[in-house]
Amino acid sequence: MKYILFLALFVLVFSLSYTSTSFGDHTKAQIDITDSKARQNFEVSADIGSEIIWTNNTSESINITSGNARDGYDGLFEATLLNPGESFSYKYSEESIEREPFTNKAWYSKTHSNISGLVIIQVGEHSHEDGAHEDGGNEDKGEMGYTSIDDLVRLQWQQLQQKLALVINQ
Repeated sequence: MKYILFLALFVLVFSLSYTSTSFGDHTKAQIDITDSKARQNFEVSADIGSEIIWTNNTSESINITSGNARDGYDGLFEATLLNPGESFSYKYSEESIEREPFTNKAWYSKTHSNISGLVIIQVGEHSHEDGAHEDGGNEDKGEMGYTSIDDLVRLQWQQLQQKLALVINQ
């Protein structure tokens, strides 16, 4: 059982070290595609209204499509031909997001199956497309009403501890 606890803690720390936990107030998230032949799987984090910018830094034209290679185009955006040195940007709106407190939006390249990625959008009272952010102060916040990433990480950590305690006590 100690091994399971250690492994779970290791996975949590490892995943947090590779995932950005800083969400900007409508900032820009840059995705630089540098090699059209190598496997590239990008992951960026932003809040609703942030500008996501894909830049083709390869020597070939590429395509950027919202969705995934298995299910196909999801209807949000498609840059049909992004020439070398060109950029394409998109802002995820409230209408394109399905759940709280985070939603993952996949994208891929139809022309280069080795290029894909994930945009993690923070949702909830922290994110507002018009740029207005409510200051919740010390209000009582429901489980899905947390406004800071620190509170969300704390909540996830508490849930993981509870699950581990159940496994250990069995």
